[in-house]
Amino acid sequence: MHKKRFIQLLSVASLLVSGCTALNHAHDQSILIITPDAEGAKCKLTDRKGNEWKLMRTPGNITVERGHPPMSVICTKTGYHTLVEMVDANPYESDYNDLVQGVTGLTKDPFGQVTDKYPYKLTFYLEPLTFASEVDKKRWLANRDFAKQQQATEQAILRKDYEKQQEERRKNSLFQFNNSEPEGKPLADREVPVISGQIIPLDFQDTDTMITTIDNHTR
Repeated sequence: MHKKRFIQLLSVASLLVSGCTALNHAHDQSILIITPDAEGAKCKLTDRKGNEWKLMRTPGNITVERGHPPMSVICTKTGYHTLVEMVDANPYESDYNDLVQGVTGLTKDPFGQVTDKYPYKLTFYLEPLTFASEVDKKRWLANRDFAKQQQATEQAILRKDYEKQQEERRKNSLFQFNNSEPEGKPLADREVPVISGQIIPLDFQDTDTMITTIDNHTR
């Protein structure tokens, strides 16, 4: 009997360990950090919780924990100004990120928590302390600003696509709910109670009408 009890305890312990391992894996994310024209820089990343990660030489990948944005980044290199930037997490990372990480931008861990991703690649521009000429400085600033504008445009496109997908999913869910007919009861005769205690008929012609009707009944 004691042997059976011991085996049961071992099984429970194994499940707990595997669950924790899966949870840690779900919270981890690899980020590629590059510093154009300033390779070999050191970068320190610190999230809102105070967790720290260090990359001793760029370019390179670093594994961080998701779930506590924003993240501050400090990059240094001899001969360059110290760079300090804030990086936020988001749910609309690119398809490349999904391919590399093997998961979508909005990730659910084994215990049901949802965490956004940091960008899969971070590009930081360390400004040299001195330039050979004023022309070189202007050229460097122009290249940096152009690259940052490109990044901002890409993020805006990803955000718009994500919001569009979310809206389509919402409408599809409402449409399926509206058109699901219980056995033995016509669609026009169906009713559903809402939180306020009122009864709403489910004979809507489209999802917009359904949303408006529910809003009116729940005010």
